[in-house]
Amino acid sequence: MLKSYMDMVDTSILKELYFLWRPVFPYLVSFIKEIYKREHGDIMEVGPFCGPLFSLKSERIGDRHVIATFPRGMGKFYRDEATAKGHNDILVVESTDTFSCLKDSCFDLIIFRGGLFFPELFHVDYWRIYSLLKKGGIGLIGGGFGMYTPKEIIEGIKERSKELNLLAGKIDVSLRELEERIIPERLKGLIEVFAEGGLWTILRK
Repeated sequence: MLKSYMDMVDTSILKELYFLWRPVFPYLVSFIKEIYKREHGDIMEVGPFCGPLFSLKSERIGDRHVIATFPRGMGKFYRDEATAKGHNDILVVESTDTFSCLKDSCFDLIIFRGGLFFPELFHVDYWRIYSLLKKGGIGLIGGGFGMYTPKEIIEGIKERSKELNLLAGKIDVSLRELEERIIPERLKGLIEVFAEGGLWTILRK
């Protein structure tokens, strides 16, 4: 069976991006908390670019925490990170961009960082994410530094981050392209586009 492009990506690039961005995660969490506006719930982070979930867990946001990551091999990486941080109760599963291993209507918050910018790596299925959310749940899909990351942190990592992201297949996405081509027509009334501190879509069920 032929391997997908996602499975052929050098996971060392993804891991270096994780460590490079680790100082950003607490500031991104401030942005996420402002959108989520809750202390409890079932929270999942998905994709190859996970990390803020650890900060949410440290700040006692959420009751159950799940990481559904891909490609193969990243599961062990995030399990080791969870153990190193003392978060052994975080469930880490290896998935695909179809999330077929997960049940519908199970999560109050789903975070898909990088979700808009890597079309060669994975497909963002807004309908699938919508189905995974509980009623009243929120899907945060997009990327960027958020509004609260200090400039000195951004300046310290942005050049290397750009290099690594390009190696991983990152493309630029305009606000117009997002609104006209990427967001499914039938979901547009449920999605808010947020273009400050990056480019994000907020899906509400």
